[in-house]
Amino acid sequence: MAMFNCPTCYKTIGELPKSGTLLVLCADCHFKYEVLRGRLIERTSVRVGGPNNDPIRRYVFRLDVPNRDAASVKFARQGPEEVLQARPGDDVVIVHTMRGSRREEVLAAHNLTTGESFAINAPGRRSKTTADTWGVAVGILLGGGMLLIVPLFPAALFGLFAAIGTSYVLAQRLRPVHDVQPDEQVFLERKQSWLSEKLRLQEARARIDGDIADRQRARQCLVDLQHKMLEVGLDAYKPRLHSIDVALAVLDKQTALDLSLRDGYDRSIKMIEIEQDASAAEDIFPDDLTPIVLEKLDELKALEEQQAELARELETNVEIEQLLRTGRSDAV
Repeated sequence: MAMFNCPTCYKTIGELPKSGTLLVLCADCHFKYEVLRGRLIERTSVRVGGPNNDPIRRYVFRLDVPNRDAASVKFARQGPEEVLQARPGDDVVIVHTMRGSRREEVLAAHNLTTGESFAINAPGRRSKTTADTWGVAVGILLGGGMLLIVPLFPAALFGLFAAIGTSYVLAQRLRPVHDVQPDEQVFLERKQSWLSEKLRLQEARARIDGDIADRQRARQCLVDLQHKMLEVGLDAYKPRLHSIDVALAVLDKQTALDLSLRDGYDRSIKMIEIEQDASAAEDIFPDDLTPIVLEKLDELKALEEQQAELARELETNVEIEQLLRTGRSDAV
């Protein structure tokens, strides 16, 4: 399943549903996001102003989202090119920031069918623009008032500092961040740390699948070469046959470790999913099994270190490493 990363601090904070709505609060920056994923019903684009070479367009995306009416997302963008080409039936994701239970601003649109993405806004940009506008207004007002009692330069300087200060204070107060209680903060941090670990395990498992297939192809190439040498039957091939036997033993040892790692990754991913589900029903399952999960993850890390140590040993044996590398390249 695809993960959703916080657009502000880039931390993994949620899992994209296959279709539906994800509401998630980042444990680090406390921005809240709504992620809509659904089948595109309709996409419209209407010019509403701006010069011919840089028009302003208003976009409307209507998505078929389960368990709710068709979700409509509207936003305006200035630019000569159309935003996110999409056709009815495409798998589309729209990301918003949230202020409480209300949408604050559209951040991005992603067409998962075509792989195209388009950034629309940055988190908090609307509140920052509002703060800057008020800051300028306050600066002009106070600076103009100071002109009645001081010369132009001091009045202008006062107005500038007033504008900057007002903008900064308002920007901090108006940002659509959410207050989080200490117990909720602990829950969020644990939940999102599990997500990050789950993503790491999924990526490691995918690499292991590639390594296993790679070693199987390399092994078959070496076995085929061994059979050819045995059919010829020359004594001169004996040193090479010995090297092939050693290389095959190494490959078998690596593959055995890979299979153990793959099983361990699968088991750990399931354990993390269990803890994620159990943490959502803490009243029913009050026991925290985090130490047990961490113990299993430590066992995985020990296996990963064994595999790395074996790779380092191979690097010191130039003949075997060259033979294995040749087998792999031939396999490819």
